[in-house]
Amino acid sequence: MTNTVLLNNVDHAKLKVVEQYGEAFGHKVGRTVVFPSELEQLQCEYPLLIARGGEPGQYQCVALFGLSADENLFLDADAPSGWDASVLPLVFAKGPFLIGRQEEFTPSGPVQKAVVHVDLDDPRVNTTGGHPLFMDFGGSSPYLEKVQKRLQALDEGIGMTNAFTQVLSELELLEAVALDIGLCDGSNYKLEGYFTVGRERLMALPDETLGQLHRGGYLSAIYALLASLGNVQKLVRRKEAQLAASIREIEVASA
Repeated sequence: MTNTVLLNNVDHAKLKVVEQYGEAFGHKVGRTVVFPSELEQLQCEYPLLIARGGEPGQYQCVALFGLSADENLFLDADAPSGWDASVLPLVFAKGPFLIGRQEEFTPSGPVQKAVVHVDLDDPRVNTTGGHPLFMDFGGSSPYLEKVQKRLQALDEGIGMTNAFTQVLSELELLEAVALDIGLCDGSNYKLEGYFTVGRERLMALPDETLGQLHRGGYLSAIYALLASLGNVQKLVRRKEAQLAASIREIEVASA
């Protein structure tokens, strides 16, 4: 259950938030939605692919964390934040906050203003430790300003994703990809239903079209998708390290 309320500097003046990640916060998942604006940052850590969205003909960008739906190989209880990576996807980095809309009246008429909500029942929210949300004089803290920027990027991300994937589809750049992964213990994982950008199809585009992709900000996102595929092997190494650790624990327990 959640207890989401509109954040304000009167009722919540003393609130603090611990930047922590883990299964308790819904992070034990094999993938999550990501957005074109963050692909360049994320490509250093995660395999980035394209998957079908909820509606026919829709696509979404995703980051992979594991080899199955409920496996996140980046969760690490020994890491300071519980997440072993240099950068996190926005949907998790935002913490216990949501973006909402509030009607505001202006001389030109009512407008929908973006506002921040916080889940008061999230265990990361407290009054004793973590990042303060407000300064002593009532202004937003540096941490809250960072959260607001993340929420804004999330809010804009859906439209950006639709535009990005529509362009890829119209240019027939999407290419199905299946990952067939064998591990050191003999187990095998097959990840299907994903797409990436076909390198040969991209290289065959006219210079004018490539220029349009560059000016639209799409070319850097495409290159990030392609570069990230090397992270599949990193994911495999994480999985095999986890398997080796489990074997050592069993051997120690039975000794």
